[in-house]
Amino acid sequence: MERVEELGGGSLRTRGSFWLPTRPGTACAWDGGGGQLSIGALRAWQAGERRSRILVTGRGEASSERVRRAFAEALATPEEMERSAWPAADDDGLSPWLGAQEPEVEGAGGDAPGRGWIA
Repeated sequence: MERVEELGGGSLRTRGSFWLPTRPGTACAWDGGGGQLSIGALRAWQAGERRSRILVTGRGEASSERVRRAFAEALATPEEMERSAWPAADDDGLSPWLGAQEPEVEGAGGDAPGRGWIA
């Protein structure tokens, strides 16, 4: 939540889908432009499909560096991805947009390789 303004604000256009370890079964949508950002639950992930892919378009080196820095700080570390469980008690702060979190899921990182998911 701390990096949402940097990722979705300004003159950038952003669109894609993302995976959250606190919502391992839900594919989430990301759609931003003109300083506004919309996120929501799309559907259930298919086996082996979990990933985050957000396309960012815009102009200016300052915007490019801001987005790179914000994504780098928002992504889960390899250590975080190796967790065996992502407790539902760790409120991800996205319930107003994505609905209630799923109960604790063992091995949520299962088929998700390495770094690259928003935590």
